[in-house]
Amino acid sequence: MNEKIFSLPVTTQISPYISLHQLDELGIVVISHPKFQDAVALQSAQPISLATQLALIQ
Repeated sequence: MNEKIFSLPVTTQISPYISLHQLDELGIVVISHPKFQDAVALQSAQPISLATQLALIQ
């Protein structure tokens, strides 16, 4: 399911890291930052995916 969500076409680009996607009738906000990825369904405001990449801070 995760790959399907992140590969959906962008309907609206909100900012460089935040975009709105559509899955059937469900709006999904996707945050794709270099340090993590997340997706939140607008209907229930529940996180539906969280893929964190740990980054070393120097």
